[in-house]
Parts: sequence; C-alpha cells; structure tokens
Amino acid sequence: MATWEPCLPVFHENFLLAEALVRVRAQIPTQLHLYHQILVQQESLEGGRKEISNWLDQADQLLAISQPTGSREQVQAQLDRHKVKYQHVFEL
Repeated sequence: MATWEPCLPVFHENFLLAEALVRVRAQIPTQLHLYHQILVQQESLEGGRKEISNWLDQADQLLAISQPTGSREQVQAQLDRHKVKYQHVFEL
C-alpha cells in the first residue's frame, strides 16, 4: 500500500485538471458564438458612427458656405421651410 499513496494525490490532481479542461473545451463554441455576435454589433455601431460623422461633416461644410441673405422676413421664411423639410430630424 505504501507504493500507491504518493501516486494518489498526483492522479487526483491530473483528474481535476482533465475535468477542468473538458469544461473549458465545452465552453469554447458558445463563447466563440458570443464573440462573433459582439463583433457584428461592434462593426454595425462603427458603420453607424462613420455615417453620422460624414453627415455632420457635410452639414458643417454647408453651414460654412451658407450665409443668410435678404431681409429678416425672408430669412425667417427660409428657416420655416427648413424646419418643415427636416422635421423628422428634430423629432429624433
């Protein structure tokens, strides 16, 4: 019996490590699937951010070259037309 005693702790430790390895391997497909879902969401958000950034850059350029001309009433009429045209933006 003395020959088995030193081997039992090593065997038990190897068995526990093997069980842990099996659990980790079983989680890999699930974790990989979750990673891909997050990656797709991140790419979508990045695309949306770029689209919004481009839109804002274009708006800045338009505002930089657009100066109100005419009387106060004409400028107010133009503003009212823009408000109607871009009402969907203001509702966001």
